Amino acid sequence: MKILPFLFGWLLCMTAHAASFDCAKASTSVEQIICSDLELSSLDEQLHATYQQALADSADPAALRSAQRRWNADVKGGCQDKECLLAVYTRRIAQISGSASSAGRAPGNADAMAERSDRPDASIENLAAVPMDMSASAAGEAENQPSGKDQQSPLSAAPTQSGSLDEQAGSETSNQVQSSPAAADDGAPGDDAALSSPNGLSTLTLKVAGAGLLLIAALSMYLHAQGKLTIYSDYTDASVTALTPLIAFAVYGGAKFFEMQDKSALVAAMAVLVFAAGLIFVHTFRHNGVSIYFPMALITKLTIISLYYVLMAILLFPSGTTRRKGERVASFEARERREARERAALVAAATGSFIALSGWMCRRGEFTSFKRYLTFR
Repeated sequence: MKILPFLFGWLLCMTAHAASFDCAKASTSVEQIICSDLELSSLDEQLHATYQQALADSADPAALRSAQRRWNADVKGGCQDKECLLAVYTRRIAQISGSASSAGRAPGNADAMAERSDRPDASIENLAAVPMDMSASAAGEAENQPSGKDQQSPLSAAPTQSGSLDEQAGSETSNQVQSSPAAADDGAPGDDAALSSPNGLSTLTLKVAGAGLLLIAALSMYLHAQGKLTIYSDYTDASVTALTPLIAFAVYGGAKFFEMQDKSALVAAMAVLVFAAGLIFVHTFRHNGVSIYFPMALITKLTIISLYYVLMAILLFPSGTTRRKGERVASFEARERREARERAALVAAATGSFIALSGWMCRRGEFTSFKRYLTFR
């Protein structure tokens, strides 16, 4: 019989790192963070077990479910990293465990609510975690008090306060759900177009602007092929334009290496960027003159360079590979290596295509000396 506790502990260890949901169907960033971290997966499973036990012991399971839904939406859903999730999970487990152990003691519950409301991190979710059956206990004690229009015990007001808090939390949750992108999918088809980026531009505006830039670039390439517009004068012009962002970044990194302040390093990088941009501007003007072709050539250069560097940033700095539920460590590491090789192949292919396109857009297929380029000859 002594082996049973050991077997039970072994089974717990085997399931400690399994999240309470299917990680293969993880869709939100919070779920992906939980599935990719063993400690968070264990806490998620522990919270699920604690919550199920509290539901079985609670005198008001519906109220506990409502409080848990509000916690999932407002507290857990507001985290963006592991540290935040560790804190809210640990606190929530303690809240539910404390609620279950103190059920039926109205004075103790009132003290717990007061203590929670005085804490700096107190919120509606913290208050809602106090057992809902305190309302019934408080109401029972209120019936024993003398009746009268002007008489009301402190505990008799507790149900009203708890109810108002629940209504306030429910209204705030519904407002957040209605304003979230997920809720927009259930509304009018055009609601997602009204979403705004941090700088105030709507996603529709950004899409239209991007499509316009690509259209101008395509038209400029056509006019370049017809000999009416010059995008790059030669290979030197194309090289300076393509390497300008990289050179500015290298100057910033070198300044930081020599322990310059952030502001000074940024000023040095911006000086290089402005100087190179001036060269590109003047050379584009010299070969296109005062005409519509001049801004079209500048926009084409900016569009192609931006697309290339954004693509490189996505390929070279991926968000990371998430380990799937039930996937072995060896399989996960093999998949990581395979994805790294695929990204390297895409980087090589994109760079080769960018070089080939830049070479085709040069009016003369030759390099000129950098001295001549600087003196605009």
